[in-house]
Amino acid sequence: MVCVAERSVPRQGVVDATTAAINFSTLEIGGLVGSLIAGRVSDAVIKASPNSGATGMRIRVVMVYTIGIAASLMLLWKLPPSLDWAQPAAIFLIGFFLYGPQMLIGLCGAEIVGPKSVGASEGFLGWIAYLVRSPPELHFRSS
Repeated sequence: MVCVAERSVPRQGVVDATTAAINFSTLEIGGLVGSLIAGRVSDAVIKASPNSGATGMRIRVVMVYTIGIAASLMLLWKLPPSLDWAQPAAIFLIGFFLYGPQMLIGLCGAEIVGPKSVGASEGFLGWIAYLVRSPPELHFRSS
């Protein structure tokens, strides 16, 4: 999010609060839309190939979304600051492609294990997510 914050604040001064709120809200809105569409697409892919494993078909959707994350980050990185309307659109795309796989990976974990182990598998996946996410946050703590 530091990159997004740097892109939202022009060099001459600070952007107004409304524009900043719109820029950051588009990430969450994109995430909501991306999660819903990822679920619908993965269900449609599974329905089209009923003999294939459901988890493997969902992982294919996750892989496509991962390519979308890379493309969206590249778009935001290369976007000129003068295009004020395109910054929220690029942030929307990042949220769209980021939250879809996050939702599908938890679903894949639940589908792989038996019904008695779903809670444990979700807890393990959540623990891994927090473990991976915590080191970058340690750098932003104030002493």
